[in-house]
Amino acid sequence: MITTIKPQFLNRYYISILIISIISILFLFISCNEINSNSNDADKKSDIAVPEGKAMDIKTAKEFALDFVKNNMIREGQNVDLKEINEEKGLFKLKFALDRNEITSYMTKDGALFFPSGMDIADIKKKNEPVPKTDKPKVELFVMSYCPYGTQIQKGILPVVERLKDKIDFEVKFVNYVMHDKKEIDENILQYCIQKNYKDKYLGYLKCFLKEGKSEDCITEMKIDKTSLDKCIAETDETYSITKDFKDPSKSKWHGTYPPFAINDKECNDYDVKSSPTVIINGKAAKSGRDAKSLLNVICDAFKTKPDECSKEIDDSKPAPGFGFNKMPVPNGNGLPGLNTNKTVPPQRIQLKPEDIKNLKINPKIKDDLIKKEAAITNKKDETKTDKK
Repeated sequence: MITTIKPQFLNRYYISILIISIISILFLFISCNEINSNSNDADKKSDIAVPEGKAMDIKTAKEFALDFVKNNMIREGQNVDLKEINEEKGLFKLKFALDRNEITSYMTKDGALFFPSGMDIADIKKKNEPVPKTDKPKVELFVMSYCPYGTQIQKGILPVVERLKDKIDFEVKFVNYVMHDKKEIDENILQYCIQKNYKDKYLGYLKCFLKEGKSEDCITEMKIDKTSLDKCIAETDETYSITKDFKDPSKSKWHGTYPPFAINDKECNDYDVKSSPTVIINGKAAKSGRDAKSLLNVICDAFKTKPDECSKEIDDSKPAPGFGFNKMPVPNGNGLPGLNTNKTVPPQRIQLKPEDIKNLKINPKIKDDLIKKEAAITNKKDETKTDKK
């Protein structure tokens, strides 16, 4: 018996990525804080008088900007302070501290316009410069060990690293904060120590970990000495004050609501790494998909002379986010999951075997409803065939 599902169930991932992308381009102030809906109330008006059309001095501008933000840009109960103000490119550059977050904003000298965030055009152009070519590309992959998109790209890059071997200098590094609580801190340190002391076993460990996230089983499978590993973990934790900063009541080093993870903090700051995953090749952020073919192409483009391994075919399917080596549905010419073709085809239902529905990583309730619905459709088809007979 063949069962079918509608594309929208499989397309939830693509829709969520689109929504996240739209949200991420909002101004930093607005994305972190709701604009107070009562900002026009009489008691919210600024008491600082500024002559219309005239430039303010630094002292007046500091008072004016802080007063404006407090009364118009933050929620009740939030704490904000203006730590630094100076003149830059004909504007006032303002550095605010907002609930342990540092936010840089700008304001015209007459106070008429306030910019929650600014973009340095020269810096953006520099970041978009092509990756420099070298004889042996250095590939640094920044992830969080429990980030579903971090594990997704790790599954994509494994066959690439296994193919190119020592023709590249590859290392997994970690974003300087964690989003998945203490278990992510522990796994990050664990992987750091395996790479440091058992480099020849790291890829095998990682491949095992990416199946189900079972660290202890993978340590046993790779025959890694637990005593030596625990010693490295303890020393690393103390050197970088990882657990200490995690438990610090003041949370002074936290990244907003997220605990710090300092092992690769310098590299994160040098490369401006903000999220998981981030691919750095020869010191430059590289744009790539999370599948093996995309990663192979972007890495091979960083060679002065491409090795033969770059011209050989490699799996172009996209790994699914999270644990397990499932694959994402391949979009067809209409952007719908299905056959990979550039032909224009009408929307169609995707056909899967019954057991495939059970293996889908979707909400259990949706899965149950889907199974019931497909069963009903199948019964209806059987009844139709019976009637025709």
